[in-house]
Amino acid sequence: MTVQRLHPNLAAIDLISAGEVKDVFDSTMDRVLRDQFRTMKILDLPRVVVTASGATTLLNQGNNGQQMGPESGFVWRVGRITVASNGVDTGAVSVYAGSDFTNVSEQYLVDNTLIVGKAYYPGSRGLYLREGRFLYFSATTVANNIYTVSGQVVEVAAEMMGKIL
Repeated sequence: MTVQRLHPNLAAIDLISAGEVKDVFDSTMDRVLRDQFRTMKILDLPRVVVTASGATTLLNQGNNGQQMGPESGFVWRVGRITVASNGVDTGAVSVYAGSDFTNVSEQYLVDNTLIVGKAYYPGSRGLYLREGRFLYFSATTVANNIYTVSGQVVEVAAEMMGKIL
């Protein structure tokens, strides 16, 4: 700090230098940005690979039986979902979000306009999954084609969900 006298009859005062102001703001911004992104993780969806046996196929569990949903205490914001096929295929795919990954009723329907081979990006309002809810899909498929679901999500601790809203 530099000392400055404003008037001969007044006591000297300490003034903050430009460098000191910069140091305070830099450290504050560093802390704010670190806190903003603390606990946020970008994750890949559990890979789902299914060989279709008929006209409609459920794509609902990862290869190791893992569900496509957050663990207890976390929330997901879905960024991208892609359903791909190893064959020539333009089938329709419906996305569901619910607690029973075999229930394809309308109350759990998120979107039914997905096309095999084209990525789906939820709108600006997003697609959020909380504890106990999972993504699953119903696809119009070609027998013996292999279908793969992939995608990315952002995960945060449930008490910090405001960071992804």
